[in-house]
Amino acid sequence: MPPDIFLITADSLRADHCGWLGNSKLTPNLDDLAASSIQYSSAVAPGPRTPASVPVSHTGTHYGKSTQQITELNERIRRIKNHITQSETISEKLQAEGYTTVGITANPWTSTNTSFEKGFDEFYEVGREGGEIHSLFKGTPFSSPARIFDMWYNKDRWFTHWRTFYDRIQDVIDGIDGPVFLWTFLLDCHNPYLVPRADRVESSTLDMYSSVYRANDLLGRTDGLSRLRNSLPEKTLDRLQAAYRDTVRSTDAFIGELMSDIDDDSVVVFHADHGEAFGEHGTMGHQSVLYEENIRVPLLVAGTDTQTTVDEPVSLSEIPSMIYSIARGNSLDPMAATSPYTVSKTLDDSAIAIRGDQWKYIYRDDDELLFDLASDPGEHSDVSDEHPDLLSTYRDRVVEFYDSSGSSDPTVEVTENEQLKEHLRSLGYR
Repeated sequence: MPPDIFLITADSLRADHCGWLGNSKLTPNLDDLAASSIQYSSAVAPGPRTPASVPVSHTGTHYGKSTQQITELNERIRRIKNHITQSETISEKLQAEGYTTVGITANPWTSTNTSFEKGFDEFYEVGREGGEIHSLFKGTPFSSPARIFDMWYNKDRWFTHWRTFYDRIQDVIDGIDGPVFLWTFLLDCHNPYLVPRADRVESSTLDMYSSVYRANDLLGRTDGLSRLRNSLPEKTLDRLQAAYRDTVRSTDAFIGELMSDIDDDSVVVFHADHGEAFGEHGTMGHQSVLYEENIRVPLLVAGTDTQTTVDEPVSLSEIPSMIYSIARGNSLDPMAATSPYTVSKTLDDSAIAIRGDQWKYIYRDDDELLFDLASDPGEHSDVSDEHPDLLSTYRDRVVEFYDSSGSSDPTVEVTENEQLKEHLRSLGYR
C-alpha cells in the first residue's frame, strides 16, 4: 500500500526561525520531526512571493520569461492560471497513481480563480465566503482595523489560522480509505501576524493588534518596496517581530497536532513558500526582492526511513519529483534533488537570483550584485567588482535558464472576481 502523503506549505516562514536551521527555540515539534527526516539546509524558493513560488513547487516547472509586463492583479492571476493549466501538477500525478487528493488552502492566490483545484478530488478554500465584519465597515474610517480584526476573528476568512479549519483535516485523516495526498497551505506566519491565545507567548492582545495596525497603516502609504524600516518606531518593530515569532509557534503547534493524528508510516513534506523580511535590506514582509531572508526556506521530508542533512542547494521546484518518487514506491535519494545552483525570480522577471554553495548572484533593473555567502551570509557586502570572472559565469547561467524555460504569455481567460481582488488589494497587492 502506498503511504499517505501530507504536503504542508507554510506561508512566509523564515528558515532562520526554525530551530534546526536557526538555533531558535520556536519550533520544538518541527525539530523533533527534523531529527528523523531528510533535512535540506539550503532550500531556496523559486520566488519571493506566493504567486512566484507555489505554482512552481506544485508543478516542478519554472515560469518561462514573461513577454509582457505583469503589473495589474488580473495579469498576475492570469499568469498563475496559465502556468497551472499548461503544466501537470503533483496532485494530477498522484490521482493517476490511485491517490485520493485533497487540497485545503487559506491563500487566495491558490484558489479556483487560479485553477489550483486542478487534480484535487476535494478542494476547500478557507475564506471563500468570509469577511462579514470588514464588509460592514467598508468605505468608512474603520475599514482597515475591521479587516485586521476580521482575519483573526472570522472562521471563514482568507489568511485565517489553522485551528479554525483543522476539523476538515481530521475528516480527511479519519474518513478516506486507501492512500491519500493532502496538501495544506497554512497562512499563520503571513502578515498581519494575528495569533490565537492558545499559541501566544510573547504578544499580548493589545501589543499584537496595535503593532500590526500601525505597520499595515504605514505599509498602505509607502511605495511598492514597502520601505518601512526607517519610518517604523523601534518599539513597534519589536512588537511586530514578537507577534511573528508567535505565528511561528502556532505553525509548530499545527505540526504537533498533525503528527499525533496521522499513521506512523505516513510521509510528511514540510516547507515554506518564501521567507519574510524585517528591515534587513530596507523592506518589510515579502516584496519582490531576492535576499536570503526572502528566499531561503525550511524543507524537510519525514517518513522515508532516511535521516540525513543535505547542505547542497535545492530548489522547491524539486518537491513534485520527490513526492512522486515516494508515491511510486521508489527510494528517495536525498542528493537527487540538489543542484550546483538554484534559480529564484520575481513573477514579472524584474529580478533573478542564481544561488550556489558559496556565491549568490542577483540581477535587478540593470544592476548586478554578488555575495560571498560563506563569509557574508547576511549579504551586506557586494563583491561584484572584485570577481568579474564570476559575473560572466552567472550571466551565462541566467541566459541558460531562460533558454531552457522558454517564454510564456499570460493568455488564458480570467473571470472577473471582485471579491478576490478586494481581498488581495486589502493585503497590499495592487
